[in-house]
Amino acid sequence: MKIKVFDIRDKEAFGTGEYSVLLGRFDGVHIAHQRLVKRAITETPYKTAVFTFLEPGDEYITKIGEKFEIFDKLGVSAIFLAPFNYVKRLSPEEFFEKVLVKIGCKVAICGFNYRFGSEAAGDSNTLSELCDRYGIRCIVDSPFIDNGEVVSSTLIRKYIREGNVARAEELLGRPVRVTGSIIHGYERARTMGYPTINMLYPEGGVLLRHGVYATICEVKGTLYSGVTNVGTNPTLPKNTLTIETHLIGASGDFYGVDTRVHFLEFLRDSVKCNSLEELSAIIENDKKKAVYFHEERARKGKGPFGFMK
Repeated sequence: MKIKVFDIRDKEAFGTGEYSVLLGRFDGVHIAHQRLVKRAITETPYKTAVFTFLEPGDEYITKIGEKFEIFDKLGVSAIFLAPFNYVKRLSPEEFFEKVLVKIGCKVAICGFNYRFGSEAAGDSNTLSELCDRYGIRCIVDSPFIDNGEVVSSTLIRKYIREGNVARAEELLGRPVRVTGSIIHGYERARTMGYPTINMLYPEGGVLLRHGVYATICEVKGTLYSGVTNVGTNPTLPKNTLTIETHLIGASGDFYGVDTRVHFLEFLRDSVKCNSLEELSAIIENDKKKAVYFHEERARKGKGPFGFMK
């Protein structure tokens, strides 16, 4: 990655250049966030930077390291990180003077619903007034409307919880994805001819609806079509959520390997089976549905990861 990452508690974060600074938590780095980046790059003469928090927040969509990857691909030059507790005690004026001015902000860019400072006392109007006082340009972006809905991280979380990963993909500009390390499972599906790779559901991430999905998995740099079950595993402690994926046409030992599962389409809710024969028939049907979905997706020219708006 070319992007530079700074912690504002370190002296190295100050005096690194002049920036157009995007402000927000940027959970998901969705299509409205991407529009902010494009505006900074095309409408201002400065390098583009992002100011955000070190912690991902409750029920996060995107881990902080994945945010780095996405912003890097979008052309952002630097990310300035702050612990939320460090910033929340600052008044809007203190935040502006002690953080934004010091990191070299020449243009401040935010969404229409941006809040900042202690008790979220500052909003986009406050930011605009402070920018006027310091001779800094301020850009407040209008709501991004997609199919009659205002794009937001809150809306995307709602669709993820409902299992509507197809709509979430439209709003994110990429599929919903979960990253983790492959662990040992019960291996019951393996005995039926449907070996799976298993991951623990990431703690703190927004919870996908339990059930079966058509997916694409990145394993050791290779992409595999998959069919994935999200739910509890009887071999692990009570209420432990797992992600179990059958890689279509794949074989091999992947234990301990980090993988990324991209959720493309919800296929069905979880069901309770009374026998291994019944379970085997259901898995085979899931596999056929997933294969058909992937073939149709390819026929429509979307490619493995859809589109970026």
